[in-house]
Amino acid sequence: MTARSSLLPAPCLLLTAASLFAAEIVWNDTAADFNAGSSWAGGVAPGAADIAVFANTASLANAPTLSANASVGGIRVGAGPVAFGDPASARSLTIGGAGVTSAGGVISVQEGNMTITLGADQTWDLSGDFIASNAINGAVTLNKTGLNALYLVGNAGAITQATNIVLSAGTLIITNAAGAAADRLNDTADITMQGGRLSVQRWPSATTENVGRLILVRNRDDLAVQALVGAAGSSVIRFSGLSRARGSFLTVYPTTSSTSYRFPDASILVSNIIPLAATAPSPSGWLTLDASFNVINLAAAGYTLMSATPETAWNGSMHVWWDAAVAGATVNVTGNRTIGTLRFNQTGSRILDLGGNTLTVENGGVLSGAASAGGHVLQNGYLTAGAACGYELFFTGYNSTLTNDTVITDNAGNPVSLTKTGVKGYVLMQPSTYSGGTYIDQGDLVALVGGACGSGPVYINEGRLFVPANAPAFFTVTNAIVAQHRSSSIGFNGMAALSNSTVTVIDGATLAFEWLEVDSPITGPGAVAPKRTTTFAGDEPNTYSGGTFVVNGNFNDWQLILKKPAGVIAVPGDLVIASASGTRSCYVDLASSEQIADTAIVTIDNVNPTAVNTILRLNGFDETIGGLVSTTAFNTIVESKAGAPSVCTLIISNTVACSYGGVLRDGGSGLLGIVKDGPGTQVLTSPPEYTNTYTGTTTVKAGVLLIDNALSASPVSVFAGGTLGGNGWIGAGVANDGAIAPGASIGTLSASELTMNEGSRYVWEVSPVDGNTADLINVTGTLTLPPGDHSVTIKVVRVGSPGVVNAKPLFTFAALSGNTNALFLDLAGSGLSDATVGLTASEITLSLVPEPAVFGVCLALLAALRRCRRS
Repeated sequence: MTARSSLLPAPCLLLTAASLFAAEIVWNDTAADFNAGSSWAGGVAPGAADIAVFANTASLANAPTLSANASVGGIRVGAGPVAFGDPASARSLTIGGAGVTSAGGVISVQEGNMTITLGADQTWDLSGDFIASNAINGAVTLNKTGLNALYLVGNAGAITQATNIVLSAGTLIITNAAGAAADRLNDTADITMQGGRLSVQRWPSATTENVGRLILVRNRDDLAVQALVGAAGSSVIRFSGLSRARGSFLTVYPTTSSTSYRFPDASILVSNIIPLAATAPSPSGWLTLDASFNVINLAAAGYTLMSATPETAWNGSMHVWWDAAVAGATVNVTGNRTIGTLRFNQTGSRILDLGGNTLTVENGGVLSGAASAGGHVLQNGYLTAGAACGYELFFTGYNSTLTNDTVITDNAGNPVSLTKTGVKGYVLMQPSTYSGGTYIDQGDLVALVGGACGSGPVYINEGRLFVPANAPAFFTVTNAIVAQHRSSSIGFNGMAALSNSTVTVIDGATLAFEWLEVDSPITGPGAVAPKRTTTFAGDEPNTYSGGTFVVNGNFNDWQLILKKPAGVIAVPGDLVIASASGTRSCYVDLASSEQIADTAIVTIDNVNPTAVNTILRLNGFDETIGGLVSTTAFNTIVESKAGAPSVCTLIISNTVACSYGGVLRDGGSGLLGIVKDGPGTQVLTSPPEYTNTYTGTTTVKAGVLLIDNALSASPVSVFAGGTLGGNGWIGAGVANDGAIAPGASIGTLSASELTMNEGSRYVWEVSPVDGNTADLINVTGTLTLPPGDHSVTIKVVRVGSPGVVNAKPLFTFAALSGNTNALFLDLAGSGLSDATVGLTASEITLSLVPEPAVFGVCLALLAALRRCRRS
């Protein structure tokens, strides 16, 4: 396995059959014809199923230009920029389902005769900007991911067909050129917002852009208007409609009296506000439409001032504003009341006491706007939402916390849901009975008791479900949890457990756990990121597939404890244990055997050479993994750390090549043993100062174990299906029933003692021409051979060209024991023969010459030099 470039999960890509089986054709990094084979490595231009790779073009002058129409499966760009030149006449580049990926390089297309045709639904994953001054065609779905932008610019930059545009990350920026008013988006193209941003940039001339529906499906969905060049122009984007999924919301930058975003009519309004919309960066109220259906802030005149209207006169059409003229810090409600929305906007703490009554918020919105040190409080009664908003309570807290000491209920049998936005917290102090679900889009939703989130699922987007350390008592959260964002989080401060439910992490999401025990099974294609101290327990296995990332920053030491029953998988996929900042340690502790999936690659990394540790602690329990990896040796450790004398075994059953440069040690009073299983190669390599000191046995059952460092205290046993190699030192001896092949190719493996048992092999590589080098086993103690004649095979493998092999040592040793007739020389396939074998008091040597045909030769070691020829 190659070293990983990042400790965090990469953005999810749309994979198709074309991208899985396509050839990668690499550009030669010159200004040349895209269609000519000479422009590409290998002399062949990419075809319709191939990936065109621009690995690291040096400058924008290296521009591919189309001499004819072309089709590729996808485009992949490295760190350098790529600029497509303007062809002499109209040309089209069709991009298939593999889409476009940029690892940082800017992609630009000059306006004029070139168009891009989208041949299938695809993802553009942009870590570098894509600047399109050309037309993009194709009635398909284009999913924009990655944190950088897709620009539609110039006189011709446009998506001209009814392409469905999905903004999952980053920004789609549309502008009109100076003095021009280009139509950038097809009038029926729907724009789906699920975490990205749409930016309309105003240039000197006014532009109106007509598009399809604005579809809000998840989390925070941003729109932006920016005056980048001058201020004379005013841009308008007119949507054909608005479709909003429960729990999503709209952020508009900015909303002023100037025209920005427009809808066709007032049908999207609910009692004079856009349902559950928010403004930024410092919202002071709700959004509405003006007479021309442009999105604007709800003006002060649209609110009902609490000081002017007694609570007995409230009704469902009123947007009630707690204004500065209200006398006192508490308002008492004397009966059941219905209002449109509620807005706290005072700097002092305010209390709305319901007096045991029910407050129905018909339009669902509760806004806590102005900063308040104590926050605002709803208490002593029941809170629910009305039919006008689809029975959805929507709390927005940007400047102060709201404490809800009421019971949130369904409304006359209609399930009510709760959506939390804004960076400030919403504190739930009472068990509630609402059943429509909870959506945490931003900030903390703070639960102080069990049942605070009702009975429905809790959907966590860019926010956190939080239990503070000062919660009145320990409790259990039983809601189903769905993580929907790369920054979803749960933090319980040791005051609550997650149990008797399910946890689902959707594709592309990462769920962070902080200070809690998770007894519920975790499922889904997403990733998890345990923080502080987190425990995975419970009787059901976890099945999430996005990986586990215990990656510390600058906070407390982090620890993940795995204590499901033995054999019940807690970590179902790859595991990364790393200190990203180098100031805090990270630990993964086993509290039971076989907690990690047998196929999981475990990566242990550390950026600090001295201060902190990243450790996998087995604690006396056996564990099977799919490979052990590190990219640094700094205090990356696997240890037993058992409290009583015992042996625990780490079984590495890898199918791919993995390399680990950290430390393997016993730790505590327990012993650590290593078993290499599976057909892959595992390398143990680290600097001399990081010697492996574990004392349990190292067993090579299958595949290849390469020891490239000092293995000072572990005896090594090689089974019949295993191969031991490397250039390291084994201090406790080797017993070989399988194969030994020094180095990764030609190399020297050293051991204190070596026993070659009957049926074992020595794969001896030799290079007759290139330096006349060969493998060597250096035994500083005794080399022991078995009693049976011809029972150990020396398999000669020639590396490079044929030639004469001068006398080269097979073994060097301090003492030789056993039957000297045990060795059998196998020359088949090597192109060498005419063996001359030498034996001295300290080495066995072999000389060979090339010969057309080669057969096995029996090798008898005598007290004096003997020449052996093939008969």
